[in-house]
Amino acid sequence: MTKRKALTLALLGLAAVTATAAITLQKRGGNVAPADPSAPDGLLFRLSEGKAPGSEKPAPPTPAEKLSDADAEKLLARLPLPKSQPGDVVDFALREGSLPAPRAGQTAKLPFPPAPSVLTPPSIENGPLTVRRMTPEGDVPVADRISVTFSQPMIPVTSQEDAAAQVPVTLSPAFPGGHWRWLGTQTLVFEAGQGRRLPQATEYTLTVPAGIKSQSGNALSAESKLVFRTPAVQLLRSFPSDGEPQTRNPLIRMAFDQNVDEQAVLKTVHLKANGKEFGVRLATPAEVISSPERFWGSDIPRERTLALKPVETLPGETSFSVEVGPGTPSAEGPRKTDSVQSFGFSTYGPLRMTGSLCGWSKDEVCRPDTPWHVDFNNPLDAESFDPAMVKIEPKAPGVEATVQGTQIFLQGSKKGRTTYRVTISGKLKDQFGQTLGKDVSAQFVVKDSLPYVQCAAPGFFVADPSGGASVPFRTVNVPYVRLKVYAVSQNDWPAWLKWSNGGPRRGNPPGRLVSDKSLDVKEKADEWVDSELKLREFLPGGQGNLVVQWESPKKRKDEGQADQGALWVQATKLGISAHADATDLYAWATNLADGKPISGAEVSLVGGGQKATTDAGGLGHLTLNDKAGKRLIVKKGDAEAFLPSTFWEYQGDGTWTKQGQGSSLRWFVFDDRKLYKPGETVNVKGWIRRGSEGKTGDLTLPTDLKTVDWRLNDSRGNEILKGQANLNAWSGFNLKLVLPKTVNLGNTNLYLSTAQGNFGHSFDVQEFRKPEFEVNARSDSAGPHLVGGVGA
Repeated sequence: MTKRKALTLALLGLAAVTATAAITLQKRGGNVAPADPSAPDGLLFRLSEGKAPGSEKPAPPTPAEKLSDADAEKLLARLPLPKSQPGDVVDFALREGSLPAPRAGQTAKLPFPPAPSVLTPPSIENGPLTVRRMTPEGDVPVADRISVTFSQPMIPVTSQEDAAAQVPVTLSPAFPGGHWRWLGTQTLVFEAGQGRRLPQATEYTLTVPAGIKSQSGNALSAESKLVFRTPAVQLLRSFPSDGEPQTRNPLIRMAFDQNVDEQAVLKTVHLKANGKEFGVRLATPAEVISSPERFWGSDIPRERTLALKPVETLPGETSFSVEVGPGTPSAEGPRKTDSVQSFGFSTYGPLRMTGSLCGWSKDEVCRPDTPWHVDFNNPLDAESFDPAMVKIEPKAPGVEATVQGTQIFLQGSKKGRTTYRVTISGKLKDQFGQTLGKDVSAQFVVKDSLPYVQCAAPGFFVADPSGGASVPFRTVNVPYVRLKVYAVSQNDWPAWLKWSNGGPRRGNPPGRLVSDKSLDVKEKADEWVDSELKLREFLPGGQGNLVVQWESPKKRKDEGQADQGALWVQATKLGISAHADATDLYAWATNLADGKPISGAEVSLVGGGQKATTDAGGLGHLTLNDKAGKRLIVKKGDAEAFLPSTFWEYQGDGTWTKQGQGSSLRWFVFDDRKLYKPGETVNVKGWIRRGSEGKTGDLTLPTDLKTVDWRLNDSRGNEILKGQANLNAWSGFNLKLVLPKTVNLGNTNLYLSTAQGNFGHSFDVQEFRKPEFEVNARSDSAGPHLVGGVGA
């Protein structure tokens, strides 16, 4: 250690003393006032009451001046030279490498060297040397690999580096980016490189000269040549295309299969219409960016695209053809195209209606619910469109008009057998700012509606007899509904489940047939009609259970089927709601007429055998047992109602049953910091409790557990520590985990396990570079300051 470093450390030590404002130092010896002789030797200090921040003016900064080099040397000369200690000078403290990720699979031990091979050496063809195969050949779409195979070995078995130096083949023109290599001793391949290819639009010649010799000494008697060609420029994509009309100054874009020179390709592009050619120029970057199609072709390299603009404004409502070539050059090779590649587009004309249609094809029958659309030649401006621009006569209140592209769609229900006229206002605007200028009309002839029957009641329907128990139906174009009514009781519910959920219905539903008649409908042609089946005549006392089976008398022409269905109807004055948990069922009985709770009602559970009486709030409590509860029955006077436990056969006949309630371990685990460095100790504490389920569930001590096993894995899955901890009287444990210095950084997982449950806890392991800084300090009092003495 040098004297200058020693002085710096001494000053830093002085700064640590003087930095505490509440300390008053006393010095002994020299010209300093003597201290109390009874005081002990050493550094003395006195603490005094502090003052509120801001009550004192801050002390002016201590004046400082830079020592000259001569003064600094004089000071350093007064210091003794520190003796060097082992470890004073060390290299950079590079931590050990982290643990590698655990290896998957198993290590197979094989003998080395391996057993001698029993394979026979390959037979070597003797005789004249020939070229067996050369590829590619002729016209190829892409060339990234060339292969030449000889009839005999051409090189000795050696390294690839040595073998690559022996290339008896010539490629013209040469491609400097690729390389030759041997596959074995007889096949030579040329590879353009990863993700690369030979330039397009080029004719290549592969030559194997006569006279080359194989390793057997046989020579090639005659030269072998192969010619292959990569394609000239091909147009892959273009814009605009035939379809929606374009502006009269459109941006014309093209994408090719290879790099092109814009100016060279431009000379071969011709824009034509009606026997006349229109000039085109390269589009400026600003014109491309400002175009709505600025992202067109963004997936294609810029060197393969071309953007053009017409030199003059094009005539409207005209079909144009863009012709590229022949003679279009490539930027990759000398070959040019020998045919025309073309595409077309049209410019917009005055906005006008082009047609109308009901449905999606001319063969479709126009029904009341079939949508209409009116077609125009130009895309319409959806933002300026107002539904009030469309008028329908006669009025169709349920029809809404919307704009989609070049069409106005009109959707909603209309009257059948009616001819409608749709008038579009002349204020309708297209995307080019043009308006129709005058009103236009379209006519739609709506045919009759298909016959439909819909039952507005669900499969299990509760009808309130106080309002007249009935089943609602909606029909259109049917004169009546075929009905069969069966009298049933709650005991028939299992048979109903099997019949209604068993696929296609066959035979009759459960119960006793009490009516087989039709429900007459006040039919109005092509209009939906609401009807209802009155149930009072089938219900003695106005209450009970029925199965209603219904069917339409007409089949739909388009679908060849008739609507049909069935439902269970319960007519009752009582309403029932039920809630069941693992041990209890609570039934709530109310009056359907006014919603008031019903007290004193008898509640019973079919299958379970439990019974109860509702309290003043209409609530009945049943304790579930191991028997399957099938249906809940509530009775009050002459009123009775039931509620099934399930509406689906696959759930079984009864689902209200007592459920087992067990217990599981609850863990509370935490560590002291959550963030640690490699080599540090992680303190982990935890407690285990057993939590029981149910209404009276609680946490108790798992007295049968004595130990907990633990395993610590680093962020890469390495098991770095493991062990077992004893549980104390409170089922608690304390772990001290000393992290290896080579632990991988990141999320570290602690796995805890007992015979009755597992738990996981995690924390982070990270390393951070210590900050580097420099401190300068100077005292304005005489010194040096020494403990127990005075400096010379």
